[in-house]
Amino acid sequence: MLKKNVRIIFFSALSAGILLCSCVTVSSSSGLHSSEHPPKIRYNQNRFDKALGKGDFNECAGMLLSRNVNENDIIQQNLDIAMLEHFGKLYGASHEIFNKTDGLMHDAVTKSVTKTVVSATLNENASAYTGTTYEYLYLNVFNALNYYNQGNMEDALVEIRRINNKQREYITKYGEAVLQKENVDAKEITDADYAAQFFGINVPALKAKSPPQATENDIFRDSAAARYLSMIFMMINNDEDNARVDSDVLAKLNPSFDTKDDLTIPGNKGRLDVIAFSDLIGKRYEQSFYFPGDVVSGVLSAGSHIVGYGSAAMIMLPPFAGGVEIPAFRIKFVYPAFNKQRVQRRIASVKVILQDGAGEMNLPLLEDFNDAVEKDVRARASKDFARSVVRSLVKKLSAVTAGEATLAAAAQGLNNNGRRRGAGEDILSRVAYNIAYAGVVTAIEAVDLSETADVRQCRYLPGKANAGGFTLAPGTYSFVVQYLDAGGQIIGREKFDSVEVRAGETKLVESTCIK
Repeated sequence: MLKKNVRIIFFSALSAGILLCSCVTVSSSSGLHSSEHPPKIRYNQNRFDKALGKGDFNECAGMLLSRNVNENDIIQQNLDIAMLEHFGKLYGASHEIFNKTDGLMHDAVTKSVTKTVVSATLNENASAYTGTTYEYLYLNVFNALNYYNQGNMEDALVEIRRINNKQREYITKYGEAVLQKENVDAKEITDADYAAQFFGINVPALKAKSPPQATENDIFRDSAAARYLSMIFMMINNDEDNARVDSDVLAKLNPSFDTKDDLTIPGNKGRLDVIAFSDLIGKRYEQSFYFPGDVVSGVLSAGSHIVGYGSAAMIMLPPFAGGVEIPAFRIKFVYPAFNKQRVQRRIASVKVILQDGAGEMNLPLLEDFNDAVEKDVRARASKDFARSVVRSLVKKLSAVTAGEATLAAAAQGLNNNGRRRGAGEDILSRVAYNIAYAGVVTAIEAVDLSETADVRQCRYLPGKANAGGFTLAPGTYSFVVQYLDAGGQIIGREKFDSVEVRAGETKLVESTCIK
């Protein structure tokens, strides 16, 4: 009988592990038809990092195209590939993936905005990644540049109109949804309250540890880069009225950015503008803390017992019926975090130098894309924390009560119901109990291991955009875009030859230095 119980414990743990590890995967290259996509290369992290450091974006894209990913992460994977292909100047390949992903994101964000009851016990990482609001907008910014760089102004303008439509149809609704209180499943809240009472946790004090709730200032609503690009494309399309509207909006988003020269081009002059993308966007990270070690003050109710000190402190429950003791444990809570000050910034300034002494200028900062990440994290941190509290409490209580039942059964076998037994049977009973105890420890700790913050995002958006330009006599111009560090040293440059500037027209050139 004891051997049978040991087998049951072992195979139950094995089955649980298989269920946790199983997931549906999809190919990153599924459904793609453009011949511009780079050849697939077997993914290797070290090789990927080296290629990215050298600026070989097409090799990086080829490695991502070879990967199968969890179907919940296909939007993130698509955004990464499309951005890498854009930087690698594979504009046709990039716009194919962007177009496909735009539809996926539209379906996903519509569902996320309209759903009414939220499950707090479902980990965000187990849900399909819908993309962030800023990614939903930036997608069209870079797709417009894809078409423009291919000489397809008509489809570039379509992307600009999509930006405006998203502003009306989605982003406003998103802001309203973020600021609303979530309608969380009532039973899950009741279960969490019971678990907190069981563990002796002062819930109001614990909630006080939450990051601040989102405010109007935390809602991403528009992009300076999107407004600038729309303004330039409107000027190219001879739509000065809408260009001025974009300029007015841009002035509110970035008051220091001057667009006067872009809107007032003399009839005998032309305009050469440069938009320069540099660095990589910063990454969000998981902010975690453990109860009771990190948040003892004011959170633990009277009568609960703590063992250990500082971050190693743990809850020690009193013995259950029959003298069964559960191993001491902690409870983990998480939420996404972002610190703009930690973001690595290699590029401090961008300079454009026209050849033959025709002029030079330092391009002013148009947009810091890290601001969008910062807003997105602030907008969701409080709600993610609240869900983590419910999720951790409910799962930890389930693990503890299951562990108590397991150890009670094992203890009964150890006591042998008062019957006498031989030495061999006694050894086997103790081995079975030790196995059960180790399994309970693992199960209780597994709750913390599974509690993770959702820090998914598009990883290869640029860190910032600089832009500006020259009003020039008609002609052909060559120039270099220099990327300088804080010490004024050139750490990247891109040369452009024979760019034609026509009277009364605007010419836009895109440059990148992604390191």
